[in-house]
Amino acid sequence: MISLEATGICPDPAYVDVKGKQYLRRTRDYGRVHNLGSAWRTRGVTLKAAPNGLEYSRWGLVAGRRTGNAVTRNRIKRILREIMRKTGLKAGYDLVIVAHPAAASMDYGELEKRLNGLMGEAGLAGEQR
Repeated sequence: MISLEATGICPDPAYVDVKGKQYLRRTRDYGRVHNLGSAWRTRGVTLKAAPNGLEYSRWGLVAGRRTGNAVTRNRIKRILREIMRKTGLKAGYDLVIVAHPAAASMDYGELEKRLNGLMGEAGLAGEQR
């Protein structure tokens, strides 16, 4: 098998985006944000944020069983994931977005408006993508 480095077409590693680096993955990261971070809440959504000391921001989603059944929770998480994909973030923070039962009755536009409002209130909003 020929490696990309051997062919000379491998891009500079500084420009290669590591897929998934923007997500919180470890339980201890969620716990650190929960214990040390600040929180902002609106109907249906809570935003928690803590500095992470990195050159980029990471985020994670939480939708507990009280939010609804599995179909409802996954729908809310898909919507929130899409909102976060389109939203630019200020670098250097870990965010946890917690969905509440009221989010189950909201559509994309309302959740986007509320989450972007929380980001602005927290001073974490960057440029839109």
